[in-house]
Amino acid sequence: MFISWDTDNNIDELFKAAPYLNLNYLQIISDGQALLSFDSEDEMWVYYNQTVGDDGPTKSNPYAGPCRVYALTISPDGIFQNENTYYLRTDRTQCNNCWDNNRIVKEKK
Repeated sequence: MFISWDTDNNIDELFKAAPYLNLNYLQIISDGQALLSFDSEDEMWVYYNQTVGDDGPTKSNPYAGPCRVYALTISPDGIFQNENTYYLRTDRTQCNNCWDNNRIVKEKK
């Protein structure tokens, strides 16, 4: 799973939006992005569901503060799966296209 965030965010807010991050990962935190690997796909979904992105709070994480962490799941075969955002641009404008299995397709409306 790929994750990224704005490094200008308050670190306490980052820890709320992605509660699996902590001070043991200072290099990752300062980089603003990471590629996480898991022992199983089920474990990846647990982390994904804890990650609050532009879609807002999740069933596993009610955080509704200002920090957002982008998450993109990747299958064991390297196929892009879900992302927790409806934005793809850094200027936070809504995208006209979405990712679907490693290719851009027209956004479903």
